[in-house]
Amino acid sequence: MCPLPMKKFCLVLLLQCVAVTLMAGNHVSIRGSFHGAEGEEIRLMRYDDYLSFRETKMASVIIDDEGKFAFKIQVDAPEMLFFRFQYTRHFFYAEPGNNYSVEFEPFLFADKKEGTDYHPARLDHSMSVEAEGHAEAGLNDLINRLEELAEEFVRTRVSGNIRANHQAAMRDLNRQADSLFQDTEHPFFSEYKTFYLARLSRSLNTRGFHSLVEEFFTDRPVLYDHPGYMDFFRQLLSNYLFAGSRDIRISDLEAAVNHHMSYAALMDTLGKDSVLMNERFRELVMLEGLKSMLNMEDFERAGVVRILEGVAVASKFPEHRQIAENLLHIHRRFRPGQPAPFLALRNHRGEKVIMEEFSGRYVYLFFWAGWCNLSMAEMGPMEELAGELGEKIHFVGVLTDNDPATAAHLLENETLAVSYYHFDGDYRILQRFGVRNVPYYLLFDPEGNFVKHRFISPSEGAGDYLREISNN
Repeated sequence: MCPLPMKKFCLVLLLQCVAVTLMAGNHVSIRGSFHGAEGEEIRLMRYDDYLSFRETKMASVIIDDEGKFAFKIQVDAPEMLFFRFQYTRHFFYAEPGNNYSVEFEPFLFADKKEGTDYHPARLDHSMSVEAEGHAEAGLNDLINRLEELAEEFVRTRVSGNIRANHQAAMRDLNRQADSLFQDTEHPFFSEYKTFYLARLSRSLNTRGFHSLVEEFFTDRPVLYDHPGYMDFFRQLLSNYLFAGSRDIRISDLEAAVNHHMSYAALMDTLGKDSVLMNERFRELVMLEGLKSMLNMEDFERAGVVRILEGVAVASKFPEHRQIAENLLHIHRRFRPGQPAPFLALRNHRGEKVIMEEFSGRYVYLFFWAGWCNLSMAEMGPMEELAGELGEKIHFVGVLTDNDPATAAHLLENETLAVSYYHFDGDYRILQRFGVRNVPYYLLFDPEGNFVKHRFISPSEGAGDYLREISNN
């Protein structure tokens, strides 16, 4: 036993040992192989929440010369993670204390850098995940088996008879799922299976809206960190305020957002619907609605932003404060007046060019690819527009093909009015600039701040807008 003066020290030491042991139990090791992708970056990501889908990087590594990579992270509960590789995302589930072996299907990138048959945005680089040292099926295996069961059900019972009443078929599917997983003791998966099948039943219209809300959401705990729950929530309620509720009028929503710009007014409007009597649930539905309103012409963005700001600061529910903050971050980062993210490109001589070098003129920045027909169709109109307005506006094309040789004739032609550069293999640029596809157009002011995010192409009338700003 410890002497009396040492008791406090021993207690602290014991608590430290317990804490270290608990943290060690939450460690997750991931060993992977991706032959053909040697020297490429792969990132491990998570979503900050399952409503805003703000992405957070957990770690990144370079795949080594043997096509191997490894991560060691900490997770506190089963969680959906994903790898970001070039354009693609690859999802899997990690559980505390587990080690995983990940294998991507080998792909000969070196053979796909020339010509126009390499479509990196369309490749899924199929991936398998195994939990090491577990005799029983892991979470990824269980979810795969459930999805395979559902795919077979849709193929054999639904596809050829879409308009039929599928209630009996859904009952059969539920019985099959219960039988298949009757010996599975995994609380997270049990919930996932329930939400997955409920979502399918709603898609097939075999259960009514109100019965599903009553069973899964009314006065029930909100499972913010469960992707199955949140997927079902979004499917059932993402459009409810605008097309599903009998008690909420669009004019009332517009008044609360556009005229009052008030959290209280919007919550009162939603409170007219008996489905939304629970305050937490109502506020979560409101957040989903506000996310949609940010992209709807009938709603003033200033009002939507003010209400989100109120939620981010004053909501009773910490999860909602975080969601609102994430929605504001995603909305604001590309708003007019926000500075452009860091951008470093390469010219055909291999020299680095950064965004600051374009300052002093408006910059019409567009991302494109040699394999994209829409991109190539805009090259002629873009050159004509640059020839007309090039003294006041800098036209900058960023080639996102893995190998600049696919469009060397454009990159090396210094007589063109458009300046062409290569993205230097840095796919993080696309995420930083919010590029969702190619071609993608953006406009910046002479100080390097956003003017228009997701601007329009020359063939869509960009010239009219550019002529107007160039004459001011």
